[in-house]
Amino acid sequence: MDQAQMWATILSSATGATVVREVITGLVRWKNGSARRQRGYNDDIVKQRDQAYHSAWVSQSRAEYEARQRQRIEEYAHQLRILLIQRGISMPDWPTAPEPEEDPYWTASRLPRR
Repeated sequence: MDQAQMWATILSSATGATVVREVITGLVRWKNGSARRQRGYNDDIVKQRDQAYHSAWVSQSRAEYEARQRQRIEEYAHQLRILLIQRGISMPDWPTAPEPEEDPYWTASRLPRR
């Protein structure tokens, strides 16, 4: 027996032992019902994942819809402002939102905790 045949024999016997061990483990799990419980557990995890993806998709869709609505309202406000200026009505500057540091409701206690 040369070196290559010896390594092939060692590897095939190690692989064969691993396969036999996994088959026996699978049969034992099937017999005592733990495979069924594990399958149910995995199905629950898949359902939770699918629900999380769906929830994230719904939230993203709602955010995109609200952003489009805000943009439409802003464009309409700009058009009305231009019409009023063209008619000779003096308009004050656009109001600006306060920076988060200046806003009394924006505090570290209101930030989500990690």
